[in-house]
Amino acid sequence: MLEKRVGTIHHIVIALIDAFLVNLGYYLAFQFRFENIPAANFADYVKLIPWIIITAFIIFKIYGLYDIERKTFTELLFSVVLSLIMIMVFTMALTFFYRGFAFPRSVFAIGAVIQVILIALWKGICLIVIKHLHGVQKVLLVGSREEAYKVVRKFQDMSRGWFEAKYIIDEENINHITDAISMVDIVCLCPGLSQELKNEISVMALEKRRKILLIPELYEVFLAKSSSTQIGDIPVFELIDLTLTAEQMIIKRILDVIVSIIGLIISFPIMLLIAILIKLTSPGPVFYTQERVGLFGKTFMLYKFRTMINNAEKFTGPVLATEKDPRITPIGRILRATRLDELPQLINVFKGEMSMVGPRPERPFFVKQFKQENPHYKYRHIVKPGITGLAQVLGRYSTSADDKLRYDLIYIRNYSFLLDLRILFLTIKVVFMKDSSKGLDESEDYENSLLAGIEILTHDNIAAAREK
Repeated sequence: MLEKRVGTIHHIVIALIDAFLVNLGYYLAFQFRFENIPAANFADYVKLIPWIIITAFIIFKIYGLYDIERKTFTELLFSVVLSLIMIMVFTMALTFFYRGFAFPRSVFAIGAVIQVILIALWKGICLIVIKHLHGVQKVLLVGSREEAYKVVRKFQDMSRGWFEAKYIIDEENINHITDAISMVDIVCLCPGLSQELKNEISVMALEKRRKILLIPELYEVFLAKSSSTQIGDIPVFELIDLTLTAEQMIIKRILDVIVSIIGLIISFPIMLLIAILIKLTSPGPVFYTQERVGLFGKTFMLYKFRTMINNAEKFTGPVLATEKDPRITPIGRILRATRLDELPQLINVFKGEMSMVGPRPERPFFVKQFKQENPHYKYRHIVKPGITGLAQVLGRYSTSADDKLRYDLIYIRNYSFLLDLRILFLTIKVVFMKDSSKGLDESEDYENSLLAGIEILTHDNIAAAREK
């Protein structure tokens, strides 16, 4: 309880310092711009301070600037720049509604530069301090070697200096789990473990005050928003149906219509330019239509700008595009990298075939294949597919189909209007971050270096490992 209260106070202090630095940037910009600050101009700025503070809090919260643990400074800097640009745009809009740009525009430009410097330095100091206090935490992965190796790669891809995937123990050697837990700071439960084994290991880890990371199966996703009730004197968890209520669907549809109309109007000049470039550089149609699976398994025709050569699958049949696919045109590579090839899907959203946010729609050929591999895949079709989604903003180009499915089901289970808005804002960040579309190195050398520091715990070596 005390730890939670300290954490809340910590976040409040961080938020207040952030708000102070944002406004300090504007104040220093006034000082830099004017020898004697005009009283009228500064008075207009003072009126906006409460709105600037509220906006800064919301934007910083969306882009994770109050929770910087496990992040790199580069990622933080990118989030800071994007956040401050949005705060500047919002403040400019407010000045227009208040006094018609009585807040000098030069102050915005100068203030933005000062704010980036101040906030970046502040966040950099926080990152160093938190990283020092956090220390490198050793991780034990419990599960089959195949599943554990997949998770090891994810730990290795994270910012260095936070975690060290140290040991793997499989079910054959699970009788040594108590000793293994004592040797680490975090226990990570991989997919495929029985519920009984998860319960047993969780109890052991909690008794030893170790953190537990659980990669959820469908059952755990269902539990995420269960409500507690009782039958007589028996405590009961009531599992909520994995779907949206009628009210949620109405709110979601209203957001889709508004955003799609505004998006089509704003993006029309860009779409026109893209259409001309495609026509001039590659023979074939401008748009590419393709059958996709939507709500309740019903198919529809999805619109995209064509990024591949015409009739790219004439001889290959349905094939997922790879990162360096030779079928992709030069203009197509740019469109894919910037996600601009997805703009025509605003038409699908307006027509009601798609939503702005939801699981990405797949082709019937691959849906059939995914369903055979994972029966739970069908659950992602109980909501409309989206242009963007939780898997797109939190995952990567190389994220596995199973992990994308986990994100999709977590999104459906936790859906809210605010979550949709957050994902839309995060999509802007993802568009400009190349790392999100970067594939993993599949080479043998990479695999060998990846597993070099991992020790497989068995009956023969656990005693030696404990003594290190």
